[in-house]
Amino acid sequence: MRRCAPVALALALTLLAATAAAENAKPIAPLFPDLDHLKKSVIPVQTLQADFTQTRTLAELGLELTFTGRIVMEKQGRLGWFVHTPLAYVCILGNGRLIQWDGESNQVLTLSERQVPWLKALQESLGNWLGADVDAIFQDFTLIDGSEKSISLAPKTPFLQDFIKTLVLSFTPDFTQVDNILLLEVNGDSMLIQFNHPVLNQPIPEDTWQVPPKPRQP
Repeated sequence: MRRCAPVALALALTLLAATAAAENAKPIAPLFPDLDHLKKSVIPVQTLQADFTQTRTLAELGLELTFTGRIVMEKQGRLGWFVHTPLAYVCILGNGRLIQWDGESNQVLTLSERQVPWLKALQESLGNWLGADVDAIFQDFTLIDGSEKSISLAPKTPFLQDFIKTLVLSFTPDFTQVDNILLLEVNGDSMLIQFNHPVLNQPIPEDTWQVPPKPRQP
């Protein structure tokens, strides 16, 4: 019986330690934001105009590139991506095609939207968000992870799956707007797009979509 005492004592101490740890443990934060609250918080938006900072990380080269510019977008319509620094560059995406202007060469090209998959993913995710249609986002993307203020999505369409591994939407504290988007690509590269000074539901002048663009005002 004496030989069993140390074993019994060790077992008792283990159980006491486990009980104390359970009592002191803090509640675990939810893995995902409250999707019902998210759906109720989203406000329908007809147009979006915002400044952006785009950080592109090229994993194989260990290189990070930063661009600044402006995005304009219609709900379920056209998307304009205007890069101002360090170079001038414009992409207009809509009706299944991409019109691209390069400021250095002043050339205009018409391409398939498939040639810029990250911009197509941005259009699909933001377009549904502007329409306050959270369910539509989950029709195009699978919810795979999240935190209190963000959701991580995997594309369902084979076209996007070839290029994009994960898309992370992070929200403003009131959930009414997307604060930033992180795209993780299949090849290991990544892109972070941060939005600033958003303007909602204001008319977008038709000449905004002009390519080549009008000269910027100083």
